[in-house]
Amino acid sequence: MGFFDKFKQLVGISGVKVHLILPQNRYRQGEAITGVVKVTGGPEAKLANKLTVTLVEIFPEITLRTTAVPNPAPPSPPGAPQAQPLATVTEIQTEALMSRSGPSQEIILAQQFQIPVQANLEYPISLTLPIQAAVSGPCQEWHLKAALDIAGAFDAADTVHITVTVTDPMQSAREFICNGAGFPTSCLLRIEAVSPAGERLSNRVYYL
Repeated sequence: MGFFDKFKQLVGISGVKVHLILPQNRYRQGEAITGVVKVTGGPEAKLANKLTVTLVEIFPEITLRTTAVPNPAPPSPPGAPQAQPLATVTEIQTEALMSRSGPSQEIILAQQFQIPVQANLEYPISLTLPIQAAVSGPCQEWHLKAALDIAGAFDAADTVHITVTVTDPMQSAREFICNGAGFPTSCLLRIEAVSPAGERLSNRVYYL
């Protein structure tokens, strides 16, 4: 065994690869996502603890930022010393969209199984997007991640980005709202939870 082979064993490089294959990358709310996870074996047989597929949502939250700006000094008469800036300041509040992420759902495809040398294993997948899934937009993304937990070695994983679009009834509702408000029908509608008094109830932002 060469030095590099010993090094691979030492740090847990197994040569096992995971490939997540989907027939498409665009889905509607509530639509089923089907595909296959391919596991390719390395030069040595390995024990896999678990093979999972996780639907990951990256969603936007509003972050409020307050900046203190000193008030400008009043103009000084000609020849008089420059006036000192006033002690008071003006607070300017701005908002920014920040990304947060979290698993939406997870399925286990296999547990405690052997991956033979140079094996080619396939595992079909099927999961359904939530009917209320937020539409893809600024800071709003969806990923499907296949992860293989390998005993005594680095885990293998593959991630595919998917785009979530609205259903036909939701598209009709969006067009009705946009037409009534004079917005382009292709625009995204940003939805926030706000109290009748105008106070923000949640920092989470949804897109319709």
